Amino acid sequence: MAEGHLHTLVTLRAQPDRVEELRETLLGLFEATRAEPGSVSYHLWQNREDPTEFTFVEAWRDEDALAAHFETDHIQEALTRMPDLLAADMELRQYDFLA
Repeated sequence: MAEGHLHTLVTLRAQPDRVEELRETLLGLFEATRAEPGSVSYHLWQNREDPTEFTFVEAWRDEDALAAHFETDHIQEALTRMPDLLAADMELRQYDFLA
């Protein structure tokens, strides 16, 4: 983990009948996102006990890099698909690295 970077957790919960579609949508974001200049790390986790829950664990150079990420074409396209795939609103939490 790197000090000075912005760390985020983004949690998404799929509609029970749309889990695979959401999974494929999220996995499709990796190549373009990891190529973004402000992306430090970008990982996706799926909850073993509740497979409808996905969590991105991300690190960004700074808040401007995260803001730019949400303006990219690939994220904007994915966000337009989310209302049909998600059972609840996306949760984004930001953290400061301590140790």
